[in-house]
Amino acid sequence: MKRLGSMVTIVLLLSLLLAACQSAPPAAPVKTEQPAAPATEAPAATEEAAASATEEAAAPATEEAVAEATEAPTATEEAASAGSGEAIRIGASLPLSGRFSEPGTAAKQGYEVWAAMVNEAGGLLGRPVELTIIDNASDQDTAVADYEKLITVDKVDLVVGPFSSFLVIPTSEVAARYGYAFVEPAGGAPDVFNRGLTNLFFAQPAPSAQQAEPFAEYILSLPEDVRPKTFAVASQDDPFVIGVMDSLKALLTEGGLELVFDEIYAPETTDFSTIAIQIADLDPDLVVGGTLLEDSIGQIRAYEEAGYQPRFAYYTTGPSLPGPFKEALGDETEGIFASISWFPEANEHQNAEFVAKYIEMFGGEASGIAEDAANAFTVGQVLQQAVENVGSVDNAALIEELHQGTYETIVGPLSFDETGVPQGSYMLLQWQGDSFVIVGPPDRAQAEAVPPAGESTAPAESSGAPAEAPAASGEPIRIGASLPLSGRFSEPGTAAKQGYEVWVDMVNASGGMLGRPIELIVVDNASDQDTAVADYEKLITVDKVDLVVGPFSSFLVIPTSEVAARYGYAFVEPAGGSPEVFDRGLTNIFFAQPARGSEQAKPFADYLLALPEDQRPKTFAVVSQDDPFTLGVMELLKGLLTEGGMELVFDEIYAPETTDFSSIAIQVADLDPDLIVGGTVLEDSIGQIRAYQEAGYQPRIAYFTTGPSLPGPFREALGEATEGIFASISWFPEAEEFQNADFVAQYVEKFGGTAADIPEDAANAFTVGQVLHQAAENIGSIDNAGLIEDLHQSTYQTIVGPLSFDEVGAPQGSFMLLQWQGDKFVIVGPEGRAQAEALAPPKPEW
Repeated sequence: MKRLGSMVTIVLLLSLLLAACQSAPPAAPVKTEQPAAPATEAPAATEEAAASATEEAAAPATEEAVAEATEAPTATEEAASAGSGEAIRIGASLPLSGRFSEPGTAAKQGYEVWAAMVNEAGGLLGRPVELTIIDNASDQDTAVADYEKLITVDKVDLVVGPFSSFLVIPTSEVAARYGYAFVEPAGGAPDVFNRGLTNLFFAQPAPSAQQAEPFAEYILSLPEDVRPKTFAVASQDDPFVIGVMDSLKALLTEGGLELVFDEIYAPETTDFSTIAIQIADLDPDLVVGGTLLEDSIGQIRAYEEAGYQPRFAYYTTGPSLPGPFKEALGDETEGIFASISWFPEANEHQNAEFVAKYIEMFGGEASGIAEDAANAFTVGQVLQQAVENVGSVDNAALIEELHQGTYETIVGPLSFDETGVPQGSYMLLQWQGDSFVIVGPPDRAQAEAVPPAGESTAPAESSGAPAEAPAASGEPIRIGASLPLSGRFSEPGTAAKQGYEVWVDMVNASGGMLGRPIELIVVDNASDQDTAVADYEKLITVDKVDLVVGPFSSFLVIPTSEVAARYGYAFVEPAGGSPEVFDRGLTNIFFAQPARGSEQAKPFADYLLALPEDQRPKTFAVVSQDDPFTLGVMELLKGLLTEGGMELVFDEIYAPETTDFSSIAIQVADLDPDLIVGGTVLEDSIGQIRAYQEAGYQPRIAYFTTGPSLPGPFREALGEATEGIFASISWFPEAEEFQNADFVAQYVEKFGGTAADIPEDAANAFTVGQVLHQAAENIGSIDNAGLIEDLHQSTYQTIVGPLSFDEVGAPQGSFMLLQWQGDKFVIVGPEGRAQAEALAPPKPEW
């Protein structure tokens, strides 16, 4: 039997050895260390139990596994094959034993899943990730010593945080002293953020003090005859739970509930009988527990013994750990509320992959995955994206980036303020049957909350049957748009109209915007600037619409946004991202795509410049329509490619009305460049390709702007000639983003076809609606001045990913790279969103 006090470094390679036998993808190398020896030896029985717990938590850290790992260095080599070069070493001290052992072990699993996925995908910056995890036995002094050792002795490149505010507070100060970024999964108490540290980032949706806000909102929205009148609070003396309780007590008392009992108990408390008897005597309608797992179970058992049956019950940590909570309490879990940052079915970035990988590594079912594992995985996602954004593991640069970026995670988009506080909201869960379900907020709910037995939250005149979304009522909110439904932009203009219509249908079906129905007024500007300008003048001054949304193309957006600015209207628009859109000093315009239009081809340039030298094109030609959008894209792309060593041999700009490309095609064919780049809309991309076919020109690589991303008409016009063609795109039907599955289903229901037929421009218009809706909900009105202010400050969840805007309305993100393969296009970059690998050049002949 090993003693708890012995310091052992264990390389967890059993999963790698199994992988080598089964030809499965390699897992991440992990080192797990036991806590340093205490000053006074514990009794043998205690040592044995603690050592057993530690070894179990660090599975497969057995002597056999260590011996096997030592005898098989090839396993380490295999793990590193996912990346190359020196490993990036990441350290953490976690409570794998002691009072936080349950969530601490879950956090360890989350970190391990993340590291395994990163290594299988090629590593971090192309280098393998190695985790070093030490057990701090839930002790502050041990945790502090662990991080000192990880940084100064082990000299890890990066550190990630432990579980609980109790451990985060002192350990983050160690990281700050050495200038290390400290992204952490479970320390969100007020005391975490009020110390002036700038290196700390809490990777949950909101500060812990706000965790119970969704529950307070639910309680205060109940009909008066159902709403509780009195409540009791019994809370552990822990920074996290005290912060949650103080906020919740204030919200409930301000809402008219009477606090009849308020008790704080020591963390080591296991006997809750006295507290339970006191509460039972008062018989409050609602009991609130500021708890971890063990004391939530202990409280509930004590209430049962005391005969106390509250009408409502809410606990912090405990109900969100589904396996042990249900196992301990059985049917007694029914109806209990808690807050949560994540759930297995969440339609968020990499969530499906996380769930699958977790089950593969640790077994069980999705419903058995602890929230704390998901939060630790989120830490990895944030850190990975920050590292990739700065291109290094320099901690000073990472701290600066983490204060500026927005990160896509399994708990939703995350961004942080100057003290590392995340800017979002938790979800509300309720136990119903043998699992919990999400019951709030409404846009993420899986089911309605179940009221106390024999009661109904329906209005008195209702039958009490579960209702669908409340019907929108009152005066409609009138939203106007001028779109190119005829003329040269008619194809994408019609798609944009469809996107707006799907958004309006979905909002009205779910209760409207601010409870009012939306009425959409769309007029056809025939792709003409003067007509579009006149349209918006009329919509605002004659029709007196409440809000306006933008048209298609920078060509139309530039003059119409100035009309909106003159009247103080917010102008969220789906397809005007050229440099000229943003350089006019307007503050009312917001481009609802992932990045500026001029940056659309950057993923393609990145792809080309990463090709092996023998595959990389040496020469290229550019043929572009005279349009602000296409010219902006082409200028940036030409700069990137020439700086990367490619020679521009032909550069032509043609009038928008051009339909005959034969002369251009002959000139290009005579030069025979390796790469052809087209700055196009739909019709001219097709026209260019047909002309190149007739001229006998067969480029090795081809890229066009708009055109390839409109799958139906592009494939219909060109057939197999689409094979291998590249373009950039902001959205695709399978994207795991907010409301995307709903958008796809509603679009197909309304307009027919399949998901593959949905044009990107429809998705971009739907995105405009999402942004506008969330901004209106944020400020609680449709006041345009208020909307403009919110649009410059907030981050919005959309089907193209999280969106935020700078001072000129430019979005802060990146496009994706598509390639036509077979009868459809697939996403081939960037790495984190790719569905397939790009076909190596040369492309098939067209």
